Amino acid sequence: LVEELSKPENSLWLEDELIDRILALPEEELRADLEAIIRYVMTITSEGKIPEGFDDGKYNGILVSSIILLGEVGNNESSLDLILECCRQSEGFYDYHFGDFANEIIVPTLYKLVTPDKFAKLLEFMKEPGLYSIFKYYVSCTMAQLACRKPEQRQACLEWFSSLITFATETLPKVQYIDGRIYNCRCSQSAYGRITAWVKGNVCNRMCRPADLWKD
Repeated sequence: LVEELSKPENSLWLEDELIDRILALPEEELRADLEAIIRYVMTITSEGKIPEGFDDGKYNGILVSSIILLGEVGNNESSLDLILECCRQSEGFYDYHFGDFANEIIVPTLYKLVTPDKFAKLLEFMKEPGLYSIFKYYVSCTMAQLACRKPEQRQACLEWFSSLITFATETLPKVQYIDGRIYNCRCSQSAYGRITAWVKGNVCNRMCRPADLWKD
């Protein structure tokens, strides 16, 4: 699996035939292997410094491919925790692995892994200080996706945003848990009714299209 995903021809995309072959592997075994790959690559490239031999001067997309595949076979425990750990990494890590395509990688994966009983875990992540804020942006995008695509979860998502806005409003003068990018893009509507209108309008119409969540 490592050898296949590390091939230069598989760095930017995987052919359908290869995806089918990988997903035909025993699910639990594949999940464990993908988590191991993600954990290893995250460890050796955590500061965005690429070790010698990792890519031979060319982009190595093994982390991105593994994250996308984990969205198909992962769980809401170890898999979700691992993706959130990826989202705690540095700006250099983000720039190398995700660049301009994080919305098509992080959001669909989180969307598939997060369940309502884990919303609190995502909220706690949003409250962590010192993280690269673009990762938090994509976590909030995931919650917006859930709000507009899963009506049965919409109320819980709205309450999640309400809690986040309250937290940001109360703590922003003291500690920068939520910076301007997050606050302006996701939390400017402080009244509950306006949040509802925003999620149903702006979010559903303009933000609910990261690769159409891989046509879920």
